[in-house]
Amino acid sequence: MTTANMKISSILLLVCLCCYFRASPEEQIVKFAIGQIRLRYVHDVKTGELVGGALAGCVAKLDRYCQYYDREAVAQLNEEIDRQFAGIGVEIQADPETKELVVTSPLPGSPAYQAGIRAGDCIVAVEGRSLQGMNLEEASRLMRGKPGTTVRLQVRPFGTDEIREVVLTRQMIKVSTLLGDRRRPDGSWEYILEEPQQPKLGYIRIASFAPDTAQELDTLLGSLLSQGVEGLVLDLRNDPGGLLGPAVAMCDLFVSSGTIVTTRGRGGRIRSVFQASGRAKYPDLPLVILVNQETASAAEIVAACLQDHGRAVIVGQRTYGKGTVQELVSLGSRYGVLKVTTATYWRPSNRDINRPPGAGEDVPWGVQPDPGFEVKVEGEALARLNRARALRDVANPELAVRWQAALARASEGNPEEIILPGGDPQLAKAVEYLTKLLSERKGHPGTSGMPTAQKN
Repeated sequence: MTTANMKISSILLLVCLCCYFRASPEEQIVKFAIGQIRLRYVHDVKTGELVGGALAGCVAKLDRYCQYYDREAVAQLNEEIDRQFAGIGVEIQADPETKELVVTSPLPGSPAYQAGIRAGDCIVAVEGRSLQGMNLEEASRLMRGKPGTTVRLQVRPFGTDEIREVVLTRQMIKVSTLLGDRRRPDGSWEYILEEPQQPKLGYIRIASFAPDTAQELDTLLGSLLSQGVEGLVLDLRNDPGGLLGPAVAMCDLFVSSGTIVTTRGRGGRIRSVFQASGRAKYPDLPLVILVNQETASAAEIVAACLQDHGRAVIVGQRTYGKGTVQELVSLGSRYGVLKVTTATYWRPSNRDINRPPGAGEDVPWGVQPDPGFEVKVEGEALARLNRARALRDVANPELAVRWQAALARASEGNPEEIILPGGDPQLAKAVEYLTKLLSERKGHPGTSGMPTAQKN
């Protein structure tokens, strides 16, 4: 999955390729080498394959975020960026014991949901081809296709031995980047924490930053506030980032004025300064942001901006430190695209988000939790927490219990030891803070109770 914040930049490579190779002696050598390989190699080899290999070799000499995508990989890249694809609308996982592919949630309104496929159902075969032992990527490719085409599935409903056949018509499936606290029976998300407590708190996980993420967040917040939500936990843990634009737009929902983020190019020259529009819709909503060591890129932009403006409390542990901008450069229909690092992100406090190679913990990079709000979860504890989260995301509670027991049997342990005892300590810290803050606000109207800006 791409973690970059990208914008599309086209070049007419197919028209200019020959001229480009004549531009310097070094580029002449590349052209000569490709010609010699075609002439002398013991087997036939296509020029396009050699050019693709040369492009991959070029970006391999750059930083780890640069990459060459051939034309076959571009479609998958676009799906990752846009969060949409043509398919039937199911989330699947492999059963930990049987390795069968099981639906963990059908997407509401999707072809699969309309056909009666529910969480816990096992997909036995696609177009007569058994899925037993098949990996998730290959199975997903079989179920996807062009919109309007049909696909035939054999499905075993949860709790039965009966196999039924369904024929579904593929359609464009848009996957929301906003996840909630738990699934409802229909597979939709519940965004209000379930603990019987006052005040009522919203909880939104951002899986990545896609084109509609900020707009969807705005709509969802309006709905939550109408339901009486008084504070929000915005969970950016394990968020690899995504597009810059939605990250800036998200900050603009909460910050009334000032700089959101600055990008700097070669030599430290400022390329862009993104400012708040002054039209923040939620400037006073009590807000906590959860981060961890896998919070990266666009997610770090949001956390850094809201921390520097004193607009949110940051809970968890230091972020990844991926503060670079990647642009996609089109190479035409034959050769795909290049992803190239072109700039770095700087937070409002004028500090670089990016972690330099070899930088230790004493060097400023990434986003640190606010003082008193560091809650580290690492190693086996992190694995258990992520496992608990994955089980909670299953829309069928009975299936989740079965899988937890199966994982325990596989590790010769107790089911309770498979997940982190005591729940989620980082989320608990956020709830504790918001509960106290809102209680103090009610006792002292007109006070914000938010911490002063942290210049981290």
